[in-house]
Amino acid sequence: MKAKKISIFGLGYVGLVTGTCLAEQGHYVIGVDANETKVDKIKSGDPCFFEPGLTDLLHQVLDKKSFSATTSYMEALLQTDISFISVGTPSLKSGEVDLTVVRRVISKIADVLSEHKENHIIVMRSTVPPGAAKDVVLPILQQKLGTRLGSDFHYLTNPEFLRESTAIDDFMDPPETVVGGENPDAIGKLREAYEFVDAPFIESSLAVAECIKYVDNTWHALKVVFTNEIASVCKSLEIESQEVMDIFCRDTKLNISTAYFRPGFAFGGSCLPKDLRGLLFVAEQQGLRLPILTSILKSNYYHIDRAYELVTPPGVRHIAMMGIAFKSDTDDVRESPLIRLAERLIGKGYEVSIYDKHVKDSLDNAGDNCGMAQYLGHLVNYITGDFEATVKQGDVIVIGNASSEFELIPNMLTEQQKVVDLVNLGIFEHDENYQGICW
Repeated sequence: MKAKKISIFGLGYVGLVTGTCLAEQGHYVIGVDANETKVDKIKSGDPCFFEPGLTDLLHQVLDKKSFSATTSYMEALLQTDISFISVGTPSLKSGEVDLTVVRRVISKIADVLSEHKENHIIVMRSTVPPGAAKDVVLPILQQKLGTRLGSDFHYLTNPEFLRESTAIDDFMDPPETVVGGENPDAIGKLREAYEFVDAPFIESSLAVAECIKYVDNTWHALKVVFTNEIASVCKSLEIESQEVMDIFCRDTKLNISTAYFRPGFAFGGSCLPKDLRGLLFVAEQQGLRLPILTSILKSNYYHIDRAYELVTPPGVRHIAMMGIAFKSDTDDVRESPLIRLAERLIGKGYEVSIYDKHVKDSLDNAGDNCGMAQYLGHLVNYITGDFEATVKQGDVIVIGNASSEFELIPNMLTEQQKVVDLVNLGIFEHDENYQGICW
């Protein structure tokens, strides 16, 4: 591994752990902080906060002279080629992220670089909201660095995933390293700096890298609250909640897996809505308040509302729905969200055609088919088995499930027809005539 010269701006929890770990791996690191007292303590081997193993690690890198600390931007920037920004981004009372310190640090770094450096990579390590690069950071850098930004100077985002009490282990053995940016050479240099890490190195856009930290932590928070609400139900029924969750976690095919983590349309079918309502009824009988669980169906309905707005742009009269069953390769229409969407469209006066081969065949061959007609109601009159005619009729073509036959649709469209893909088939050109509900 070729050692890098790295500066870390902000010597709080994330900055000091990042700096000492990089220094321990052989990089030359200079830490920068505006608090002179903190800098002096760090120089003497005092991290100023407790984190298992950090004090010993700090002493090691100070003794090796691979890590030092200063209050001087000039001193740090002139001796390094990569700068990590690890300053605080606290919440305001409104919930908005306070980027005051980020703005100040970026501005000061750019001032020094514009006068004294020829090449440098700036890496955002702090947790900043999606869009911060575009709306906050890059405008400052553009103003101060001009046309040199993107040629001599580069900006990357590298979110941290450090947990208090396990931060050093988390840094050395992360699940992944995510880097957002546009310049392959700059990303390559950061990849070299992380060469010692045995984890996937994932490249993305700046906005995606900014977003992933918020998604991760929101998911972690949701898991905690979900588990505690399930535990509340179990406790009220005198059921051992730990055993329930232990068994739940053993399912790594559906429960603890990538299953269902694909942006798309609302859920439906014979199980999910019914069983969720059943659990909520039990909880209500026990007098429990479970805001997360009780919001799931409401959120699902809102997603159908978003789909309705997407498929009804001005000037549209005829909508072709490709699929009415709740997923592909089935004729099950029970609680299909596509039924709700179709009923709303018809109720608002749109002309609607519905193609679903399996549903049409079942209706033709088995009549009521164990109650299918009851679930569909008047929609049975809108369902057709003519694939080509349905596509041809629509001003908007709505892809409702991932049936393989829908892969033929792109070659059947006119320039005037629009497509709304609710399941992300990945077969359409991303242009003004194509939209997805989540992309």
